[in-house]
Order: sequence, then C-alpha cells, then structure tokens
Amino acid sequence: MAKIFEESDMLKEMNYHVFYYLLEGATDEERVKYYLLKPQDYRYLKQHEQFSPEGVNEKYEFDRLRRAMSSVGFSTSTQSTIFGLISAVLLLGNISYISRHAYHSDENAYIENEEVVDLVAQLMHIKTEALMQALTMKRHVMKTETVVTRFSVSEAINTRDAMAKCLYNALFHYI
Repeated sequence: MAKIFEESDMLKEMNYHVFYYLLEGATDEERVKYYLLKPQDYRYLKQHEQFSPEGVNEKYEFDRLRRAMSSVGFSTSTQSTIFGLISAVLLLGNISYISRHAYHSDENAYIENEEVVDLVAQLMHIKTEALMQALTMKRHVMKTETVVTRFSVSEAINTRDAMAKCLYNALFHYI
C-alpha cells in the first residue's frame, strides 16, 4: 500500500488525513481500543517525512469529524466500527512476511508477526485464522477440486497492500 500511496500521490494530496486525525485526536481509551500507535510506527505512514500536515490541529479536526458524523446520523457504535477499520488498514501495513522453503516451492510466505494479524482480525471482527489464510494462501479451482498453495513473499505483500487499499476504499464509499 505504501507503493500504492506513492504511485497515486494520495497521501501527498491528504486524502488520507483521517489517519492523522484518528492517531492524534483519539482519546486514551480509544488508543487502547483501536490499538493505535504513533504515526511513525506505521509502515504505510513512516515513509513520509511529514507525519501530519503543517498548521493542522488534528485533535480539533477529529472532533469536527465526529460531530459531522453524528449530525448525519452515524451512531456512536457505527463511528467506533469505522475508526476500528481505519486502524485495521494502518495495521495491515505492519504485517511482515518471512520466506520458508518447501517441498514444491522455493519460496513460501509465512507471517512473521502473527500478533499484528490478530489485532487486525479483532478490529475487523473476523477470525484470525481466516485472515491469516487470506494473507498467505491462494486457491486454484480445478474441475473437480480446489488446490490451496502459499503465496510467495512478494505475492503476499501485494495481497496485503491490495486488501488494505480495498478496505479503505470500501469504507470511504460507505461513508
């Protein structure tokens, strides 16, 4: 996704300002609830020298965002789900892979930091095992059977980044 962000200049255009608003404007309770880190601790954000736009008060903007969401009918529960999904998008980028050799393949992707996958799964309200499989395995459907194989590390990284981008885009379109 970092590559995707760079190629589309989306972060430069600040279409992703909500990341900074959440990270800087969340309450202490929300920081725990959404497993929030500092901007420089996210792979998708740390490639940029400037972690937040100059002259912007992210806490104030986050409060404005909350009020705007409430005024158009988003319940507190729905807002919580949205903020959790925004955190999940950022945490997806922190998932790291390692390569292991196997009988039929020179390179198989395995997740190096499964604890991050668990956090993302909790935020997305899905099973960790299902997310692990989606991030490391591909399915080949034949006429009579389905064969499951592991991604290479580069395929897994591309899948992770595509998942993060799709999740963010779906969330953006929902809102």
